[in-house]
Amino acid sequence: MAAWTTEFKQRFKPGEVDFRKSQAELFNAQALIYITLPKDLSLWSVHDIGAFTQTLVLSATAQGLASITAYELVKFPTLVKEIMEIPDSETLAVGVALGYASTDPLNSFSPNKLTLEQVATFKD
Repeated sequence: MAAWTTEFKQRFKPGEVDFRKSQAELFNAQALIYITLPKDLSLWSVHDIGAFTQTLVLSATAQGLASITAYELVKFPTLVKEIMEIPDSETLAVGVALGYASTDPLNSFSPNKLTLEQVATFKD
């Protein structure tokens, strides 16, 4: 996260964009999708949710929609579950914001990606 913050500060001048406001407004998304996990399933199901979410995001992109998965969307699980009528038997796992991207400069930010060596360890 520190590298992301550094890149962000290098890319934008102070006051040029307001990332916190964008988060607070749920990225001005036209739609929000919440993916839940039944509490009685094994943790292996987290893998399935990740694969499903990635496929959802890639499919949205193929249809011309922008998307973002963000902690901000699930930061208040009790409130989200109440508003979305998600039963207590479900865990709020992922939130995906969908919509048509605006021309806001914030949408042009694409931080550097970590190298394979930074995220994986291979053993013979």
